[in-house]
Amino acid sequence: MGALAAALALAWALTGVRVGPGAAQRAAAQPSVETPTPQVDASVPANEVTMIGATPREAGAAAEADETWGVGKRGATTMLVRYRAATGWTPGPELRGVGGEALADFTLYASPLAAQMTPTGFGVMVGSAGTQPAVLVRAPGQSFVATASVPIEGEASKAGEAPLLRKDEALFDQQLEPDNLAERAPLIAALEEAGGVAGALIVPVVEGAGVEGQVLHWDGHSWASEPITIPKASLAGFRVLGIGATSPTNAWLLAQLSGKASYPAGAVALFRRVREGEGAGAKWSWKPVTAAGKGEEAEPLTVPLQGAPAVPFRVAGAGEPPRVVTQVLTMTSEGLWIDGERGDLPSGVSNESEASTTLFFKPEGALGGRVQRSWCQPPSGAPACEGALPEALPTEPSRSIAWSGAEVEPAHPGPFGARVITGLPDGVSLRLQGETFERVLALGAGKGVQATPGAELGAAFSNPGEGWLGASSLPVHLTVRHYEPSHVTPWPVPFRHPLLAIAPQPGATPGALTSEALAVGDFGAVARFKPGEGWLPESLFGPGQRVETPSLRAVAWPTPSRAFAVGDEGAMWLWRAETGLWERDPATPLNFRGDLLGIAFDPGNPAYGFAVGSPSIGKEASGPGEPGVLLRYGKTWTQETDLPEQVRGASFTSIAFAGSEAIATYLTRPSAFVNNQVGGVLVKTEEKSPWEVDQQAAAAIGGEIPTAVAGLPDGGAALLTGGAEGRVYERETAGSPWQPTAVPLPSGTWGSLALFREGGALRALVTGGGVEDESEALKPPSGFPPNYLPPLPV
Repeated sequence: MGALAAALALAWALTGVRVGPGAAQRAAAQPSVETPTPQVDASVPANEVTMIGATPREAGAAAEADETWGVGKRGATTMLVRYRAATGWTPGPELRGVGGEALADFTLYASPLAAQMTPTGFGVMVGSAGTQPAVLVRAPGQSFVATASVPIEGEASKAGEAPLLRKDEALFDQQLEPDNLAERAPLIAALEEAGGVAGALIVPVVEGAGVEGQVLHWDGHSWASEPITIPKASLAGFRVLGIGATSPTNAWLLAQLSGKASYPAGAVALFRRVREGEGAGAKWSWKPVTAAGKGEEAEPLTVPLQGAPAVPFRVAGAGEPPRVVTQVLTMTSEGLWIDGERGDLPSGVSNESEASTTLFFKPEGALGGRVQRSWCQPPSGAPACEGALPEALPTEPSRSIAWSGAEVEPAHPGPFGARVITGLPDGVSLRLQGETFERVLALGAGKGVQATPGAELGAAFSNPGEGWLGASSLPVHLTVRHYEPSHVTPWPVPFRHPLLAIAPQPGATPGALTSEALAVGDFGAVARFKPGEGWLPESLFGPGQRVETPSLRAVAWPTPSRAFAVGDEGAMWLWRAETGLWERDPATPLNFRGDLLGIAFDPGNPAYGFAVGSPSIGKEASGPGEPGVLLRYGKTWTQETDLPEQVRGASFTSIAFAGSEAIATYLTRPSAFVNNQVGGVLVKTEEKSPWEVDQQAAAAIGGEIPTAVAGLPDGGAALLTGGAEGRVYERETAGSPWQPTAVPLPSGTWGSLALFREGGALRALVTGGGVEDESEALKPPSGFPPNYLPPLPV
């Protein structure tokens, strides 16, 4: 039962694969509070999940909840996922349309900055619903709900509704093609409005040369335009590069000023949201910030240096139009972090990473403030900044999260609070410790931006030592509090071939160090675990004592004196305790041709068992089909013939016993050139009863194709449906209904399954690398023999 699943789990154990670095050493002692431990995590129940934020202070959240949110896909549906330390990753509330209906066709914009959450649980995200741009907002304890559409110039609108968007403006770059790689990050900020209503700020963008002169505000009921007071010297060219807010009165934006007038090329300045007037007539607008806090002309930001005059500050990717994909503005309640570069690169140097710079800006009064400190990698020969960066800031998609000193633990605050910057090469992130940035390592980095943890798929941190880096393969959990020690112990083995199946010693406790076990795998790999000795190799001896090397897919050990292993191209082997040797099973059917994938015996009757697999010879789709490979054990292995008509010619992918009931999964493959597969479950309730299609299982799994089954002696059982959208279905006892697990499988291709009980509850182990038909054979011409179908890939 579940041989392939158990084998893959064993293979991981034997090759020493662990969840995080130093797992074995850390199992006895937790990591220090100063060093987050990276560990990969495959439990997110969606594909390509973008981490969008953490809400540790959301109303009703438990202490140290470390609640984290992400947005991913399950099939064609965008879904919200949520992590809590006590429950792990689970599906979040369903996305909703304007009228509260399920929003099934929403697609998140392809940027890590397309969604965000405040620590108290307010959120905003942008993307498309069908072909139209969409903005969704969230209040604590609720789901994301779409706002009303923004009135556009020249389009039909409600009576009395003034257009807010010009024809040359869009809510975000490439808004109608959100799956394309973002050429410019969306400019959004979540707000908590009066009365706990979810609001949002969004800056419409202009493609090509132009002026971006407004911020759109959603107050929970309607959209309004808030003008930006553009300096007169910059009226010919003004572009917004970043926006952020911690409250309606602490909202800021960073803008690029025109270099055609009195400002240096690439100059940037800060603007703050201010309220003018009182009562119902009050209006919000955005005013430039100066050191004195007065005046209408913006004051360009500069970089303070050690013992030298300040130099100009600019943002990488700014221009006409800007191509800024990073988070250049990061907010806290006490100050602003601004990322860019020094404007004093020596002549002939074009590598911006040599001038990578970040600033901390401290507001003073309503419209004043100053840069308190700078960190950078100074250009060669240039004066240093007040602080140093250990690595250049990212210029590709990335995330930045910051906290004020009052928001973090006493061990972390420092004079500027705390901060984490993600998306650096190889998944490295930077963390501010006191006044110094340090590198924090990650896991799972690969080639390309999307494979870099914390880059294109975002990041979310509830505090500087607890967070998640989104990655296309496995998300990375950086933690100082919830480190999960590895439960996998490496065992040395005397060969390097993959092990695919394992069987425990009959009558002994499975997995105990005092029990034996058998493992088999590719290229004739056979190993036996001996207590006190470890894993020892065994050989398959053919005629003339020649060692043979078939690929073995499954193993069963029904009695102390007999064990069976089966595999590709008719491989059937028998181990006898009397000789201690493996030999070709003399009960193999004459001229047997088939690839065997599973073998199982009745735990109450070890003389009763089955081996299953797929034929090695293709069948024509038009014919009735021969019975699939389902062999019954007796004095010899014989093909079962009492099979329902709909499974004739099928491939059987797995076999298990749940009590005395045999359960087999199958899929039909009409021929090598047809790909419309259909699957199901066969059951044989007693030894003398016929095989029947399990209709209750069919109703539970719908059109999904089961690829593996596992069972327990007490009648409990589980089914795995394969593919990237796989699920596990369980039943408590024989005859009880099949039910999907409460949490769907995370993203990935799943192909094998094992089952056990913990405190009386069913527990499943699922491993990846599913069973797939990769045959590309074509239909043979008339008069030619049928196609040879190769074994399924390991």
